[in-house]
Amino acid sequence: TIACDGVSPDGRYVLICTDMDLKRLIQFNTRMQYSNGRGEVYCFGFQKNVVRDFCNENIEIMEVDFEIVKEIFRLND
Repeated sequence: TIACDGVSPDGRYVLICTDMDLKRLIQFNTRMQYSNGRGEVYCFGFQKNVVRDFCNENIEIMEVDFEIVKEIFRLND
């Protein structure tokens, strides 16, 4: 079983990693490697390079716009 946050419409396992839970990220990557699965990891742009270091080539890194998140949750107020 792959611990993830969902599955994309095209069948990729999805992990939300905006909290930089490295243990969970490493476990996700390991499961993807063992299963030869394709995955997506969502993180903030400023986290992207570090997240990439922990992921194999079958995992696509998807960027979450931090400014939009701040606006939605009114973090600028």
